[in-house]
Amino acid sequence: MAVSQAELGYATQIGRQAANLTTIALAITGSTTPQAVTPASMTSIAVGTLLVIDTGNLGVKEVVQVTAAPGPTFTAIFLNSHGTAISIALMVPIIELVKVAGPLMKSDIKEVSNMSSPNVYKEFIAGLRDGGTVTFEGNYLPKEATLSQQTLRTDFEGGVISFWCINPGGGPAGTGIWTFTALVQDIAPAYPVDDRITFTATLKVTGKPVLF
Repeated sequence: MAVSQAELGYATQIGRQAANLTTIALAITGSTTPQAVTPASMTSIAVGTLLVIDTGNLGVKEVVQVTAAPGPTFTAIFLNSHGTAISIALMVPIIELVKVAGPLMKSDIKEVSNMSSPNVYKEFIAGLRDGGTVTFEGNYLPKEATLSQQTLRTDFEGGVISFWCINPGGGPAGTGIWTFTALVQDIAPAYPVDDRITFTATLKVTGKPVLF
């Protein structure tokens, strides 16, 4: 019998794209083998950092995790091929999460039953798909230094659509990183009498979630 490949959810990250950090002048070829690239600047790029590689084309936009950062280069797995003048931005993780769920994708179901439906049973077809929602829960730290939780509120107040990722178990690209654009649908802090202060939040996905 085969050994299970199940993994713990520990170290899972959900991150939001920040402002552009730097650029890469050379083209990148997609590969499952880690490769080194040289950006214009190494500011804030460290081992374990999540980066979004953005060519301006959402179809080839991807999130990578830095596996090595020696000197002026960094190493990561790039599953897509990218042209020159690539923008690089940090994916800032929402800190101190304890649970992440989603994306909860759905499909509209349309009934197409008719007088000739086989065996007097209703028939259905799939309608439009819905990227659904992503929900998460964590320790409520509204004024923490990374401003990641504060950014949730800012996006909510402004109705901002941002680029997000879910990195299960903190693994590298190719192990199941979800990427999607989303609005902050709700944020709800909870203040129990004799327990930690927590919050829950929901992201409403707009468009198709992509799994790397």
